[in-house]
Amino acid sequence: MRKRACITIGLAALAVTNAHTASAEDVSHAPPGALVYAWPAKPANGPDVRACSMRHPICVHGRVADSSLLAVVASAERAWDVETRVIALPEPDADIDTRAYDVYVVPHVEGGAVTALSARDLRSDFDRGSAFTLLGASLAHESCALDVAMARSIARASLFRAAPATDEGSARAEAAYIARLAVPCAMTADDGVGLFQANAERAIADVWNDDRRVGLEFDRGASLFYWWLDATYGATPGSLVHAIWALSPTKTPPGAERWNAEPDGFDVLAASFKDALTSGSTVEDLYAEFGTTRALMGPRENGLELPEARVLGASLVPPLAWDIAWPSSPRRLASPVPLGPTGSSYVLVHHAGAAPGARLRVEATWEAHAAIRWFVVKLDASGRELGRVPIAAQPRATEAQMTVINLDGVDSLLIAATNVGDPFAPFDPDDETFEPHGWLLTLAAE
Repeated sequence: MRKRACITIGLAALAVTNAHTASAEDVSHAPPGALVYAWPAKPANGPDVRACSMRHPICVHGRVADSSLLAVVASAERAWDVETRVIALPEPDADIDTRAYDVYVVPHVEGGAVTALSARDLRSDFDRGSAFTLLGASLAHESCALDVAMARSIARASLFRAAPATDEGSARAEAAYIARLAVPCAMTADDGVGLFQANAERAIADVWNDDRRVGLEFDRGASLFYWWLDATYGATPGSLVHAIWALSPTKTPPGAERWNAEPDGFDVLAASFKDALTSGSTVEDLYAEFGTTRALMGPRENGLELPEARVLGASLVPPLAWDIAWPSSPRRLASPVPLGPTGSSYVLVHHAGAAPGARLRVEATWEAHAAIRWFVVKLDASGRELGRVPIAAQPRATEAQMTVINLDGVDSLLIAATNVGDPFAPFDPDDETFEPHGWLLTLAAE
């Protein structure tokens, strides 16, 4: 039996022993829904040091200085306390061999840290698994970055216990939102939100096959959706994400190559928001509300959208598809980029130059197999919302029209288009490809 030496740092008592680890220069990521053997493997055997918490089943391994290991353990303990006790997430399952949640400090990890499935629990009636984390060694020397990475990692490990079939895009987004709640310095960090907003036309949970690094950042930035959802409809911070995890248990037969990912978080939202916004409303109305509201955050924030995110500034403002003056003659505009399901695009029409009492005629058409919802938002001179009106359309229609009135005192009009999904196939993030669709918009003064 190896000898143990106890080291105390701050409030944490740690046990330091010899163990094994190895470097990970490049971490491969699992395809959608893949089980354990498609995930990154634990580092191979080799001499190293292990530091374990005396308060929680957490062990940190790595061929680095003891002080670095202790810093990682202390950070993991702080995240564990907040996420499992305050936010009340389930504790990550312990590894069947080490009896702990293991963190391996290695020279390099793309994205700073990655949490992967360690082993599936075949004794459970519902899908459940333990997880481990690979952490880039450079983070062990950065206080805020380390705390954020550990908070994301422990949240992801908790999700492997609660709903391991969750698609990776949604899992990263939800874990990033939980980390924003758990770590004070994370509230002022962009953490991919700017990239997510800059690509508002893409699905909330998207797959970036062309650039994995950008895809990781986009996934974390999609935490904005859960941040807004929780702030708008949640009873307490983190409650909606917690509820989504609790209500999406799955059952996968032993030996299957992929998780049986039904129900997933979007199924939970579909059931939860049926008739919730208005009589007869659906989750598609929620997507349309978010698609419109996300363009009003940051500098356009009026205190009713997501004021906590105002600190992120101009990075919250998505780009405009078109920015035009008041149409002295009819204008026809095409979408420069097609919309993926749950994606949005925006047209800004300036009111300056319009005759008193002038109205704006809006006529929209779009491709089949897309349900695009339209809102017209009236803005003041500061770019803040004065009011919004929906452009009604029949179910499964591909066109919608309306005349916008009462524009005196309005500085500009923001026209928001959101693709809420195929009317014949609800949005499912487990689909490996999403078909985007374009639109045409005709504007004329009346």
